[in-house]
Amino acid sequence: LREVLGRRTGEEKERSSLIQEQEPLEREEEPSNVIPLDASRQQDWTLPRKNMSSVDVEQKLREFNKIDPSFDPNAFIQGAKSAYGMIMEAYAGGDTQTLKMLMRNDVFEAFEEAIQEREQKGQKLLHDIVGITAARVAVVELDGTIATIGMDFDVEVLIHLTDLEGNTLEGSPQTVQSSREHWEFEKDLNDPNPNWTLIETSPRS
Repeated sequence: LREVLGRRTGEEKERSSLIQEQEPLEREEEPSNVIPLDASRQQDWTLPRKNMSSVDVEQKLREFNKIDPSFDPNAFIQGAKSAYGMIMEAYAGGDTQTLKMLMRNDVFEAFEEAIQEREQKGQKLLHDIVGITAARVAVVELDGTIATIGMDFDVEVLIHLTDLEGNTLEGSPQTVQSSREHWEFEKDLNDPNPNWTLIETSPRS
């Protein structure tokens, strides 16, 4: 897991105490990193504003609407959270087909290599997201019609890696860990396909 996301940071907690504090992450049935929202909330910048790192970020996001009037910050933030959950579930389950659909080739190859190494060693990975405690828009770039959005995720997660005999190599199925990660997504705003592609993952200090 460290090969694709880096080390996790923060205090560990017992699962029983954290479940009372955080709601479990909802998973979507279909592999898409865009979630439709109620029409009354479309284009409402009040809700996502608290999840932006600066006023400059909001101003840059508004530039997206000049190219794609349908761009909705609510849908993107919620979709990015959903994509995080789906990608980590697919990574833990060795579902390379889903991963390939959601990320750029070089990122996919890193995930695929880590999965293959784990499977060759007979290791099994439990990666259970207890809750995403924060999802902030940290970086926004626009190059022509190519939009890039960097998200900072703070996640509470159960991680347990075992060997062929079931011995613990990392983590615990009962102890919640804090993970701080930066993910970047990219999309051509002229492309009618609503999905964004994951182009980078890195740990945050």
